[in-house]
Amino acid sequence: MPRRSWRLRIEDTLQAVARIRTYVSALDRQAFFEDQRTVDAVIRNLEVVGEAARHVPGEIQARYPSVPWSDAVTHGRTKREAFSMAADLLETMADTKGFRATVYPTRGMSFEVGANRLGVLLALLLRRQRERQGLTLANAVRRLGQRSKNAYYEQGKTMPTVEKLEHQLAAIAPGQRIVWHLAA
Repeated sequence: MPRRSWRLRIEDTLQAVARIRTYVSALDRQAFFEDQRTVDAVIRNLEVVGEAARHVPGEIQARYPSVPWSDAVTHGRTKREAFSMAADLLETMADTKGFRATVYPTRGMSFEVGANRLGVLLALLLRRQRERQGLTLANAVRRLGQRSKNAYYEQGKTMPTVEKLEHQLAAIAPGQRIVWHLAA
């Protein structure tokens, strides 16, 4: 199978950017992050942009220095870059001033996540798990057998005990396991 020309890849990029604009045009930041399908669609199209930018020859990139070619490449070329991108993604998704995530490499491509504000990280974990299961906050509350929809844990206002967190995760995402490791 012949390799695709860089010109076709540029067309792919333009189409991907147009799709992203269509997907997000009517959404504010919060609505975007609450819509998992849109987030997934945007990420997929950013991957298309990054893959295309990676295959544009250096002499073409040099001819158009105003195009941020290296910024378009979405995949980290090294583990360190990939982990840095993961930390940046967590910080963006948390959308909380002063929140900083740190990604620690382990074996293979796995990693551990830490943060300067554990409550915010746990809130993000709970919200994302609930959204991945397609549950509304009201659905999650019913599964927990509670009445209050205040979502203090999802807002990061209070921090649950490990037992309470495990109880919530089991109700939200039954059958999934999250491995806990408390660092010293």
